[in-house]
Amino acid sequence: MIYTIIKKIKIIYHKLSNNWSSDVFSSKILDFQNKSKFIQFLRVELSKIKNSDSFEDQIKKNVLRSIGKYSEDLIHLGFLIFEETSIKLYKIKKYIPSYFSSPYLMIHLPDDKSEEGTMHSDYEYTKDGFVTCWTPLETYNFPALLTLGKLGQIISAFPRTNNLISFFKEKEISKKAIIGEVKFWSECFMHKGNRNSTKTSSFVMVTKLSKEPLQIGSYKISQGKLDKALYQKNIINLNEIDHKEIYQIAFDLVKQVNEINNSKNYFSIISIIEKLKKQYNSNYIKIISFFLSVQAQRLWMRPNYFETLKDLKISNPYRLWIVLDLLSIILGFENTSSIQRLKGKSVKFIPNTLMQYAEKCVDSFEIEETYLTLWNQFINKRKNSS
Repeated sequence: MIYTIIKKIKIIYHKLSNNWSSDVFSSKILDFQNKSKFIQFLRVELSKIKNSDSFEDQIKKNVLRSIGKYSEDLIHLGFLIFEETSIKLYKIKKYIPSYFSSPYLMIHLPDDKSEEGTMHSDYEYTKDGFVTCWTPLETYNFPALLTLGKLGQIISAFPRTNNLISFFKEKEISKKAIIGEVKFWSECFMHKGNRNSTKTSSFVMVTKLSKEPLQIGSYKISQGKLDKALYQKNIINLNEIDHKEIYQIAFDLVKQVNEINNSKNYFSIISIIEKLKKQYNSNYIKIISFFLSVQAQRLWMRPNYFETLKDLKISNPYRLWIVLDLLSIILGFENTSSIQRLKGKSVKFIPNTLMQYAEKCVDSFEIEETYLTLWNQFINKRKNSS
């Protein structure tokens, strides 16, 4: 009891003392982006995606996010952000990071309701905290980020204040965001993404700087250098994939799974997975595994929104995101957020045959102990509730 109270007090103190934001502009980051073939590819592809209320365009967006996970250019950009931001971090906070997390993309289509965030912090308990770096890869001609004033930030440090902070006025972090700029903040800083009010897409890369490895995966910087051996297995030669083919694979797969979800014929999922594995190489399977997790996350956050889309009739978004997360895990466990969403669910509607198949697949993967423990907890909870 006493230990729990002391821990809660420590967390409150940590949140109160780690609640700030800043920014930096780097001509090196600007120059890198303008020379990056992958970022140029993203700019061209996203200029073609206009309709955020189309499920097909939502899938294209999330496929591009998933391809980005395996881009060597984005890892190099993450390292450059580490270098450029660390200089100012030391000046203003005497903070010296040793790691940057695996970069990930956030894409904001015009009027994209699925990307409109809620006020939150990036908090997870770590000994020395971390810094989130938000780096535009396209100009944001609208206030992309909102935050709270000083009083709202202070109150947010205390438990069970989510409803209370909703009464505080939100304010813009900036009117726009430009290429070459990095906005960064502490893990306890309250913020939210704003809906894109323009007629063009914008997108951003996010990475986190820390003194210790983070759960999402991190790269250690030793003597100012990034060892290629650390990320070699995490990159895909993007010249060897056809993004349009992956668009089609992803759309067809989600459509099939949605039909199965509507009919509740979950047994047929196994044959679909086996066909995918035989038909496509490991790089395609990696991207599809990550995509399924990203798509599941968006359904989990905005189920009512996805029910309104006309080009795919979704009758049960809750079950659909669960099945997509399970498929993501079965195909390769490429995004650990899937098991973090599933860990508290009993998923009784999934037949035993499919769960046994999933267990067999996971047993063949090399998974970090933390996530293997979560997977085993998920499996045991389902077995105990049967």
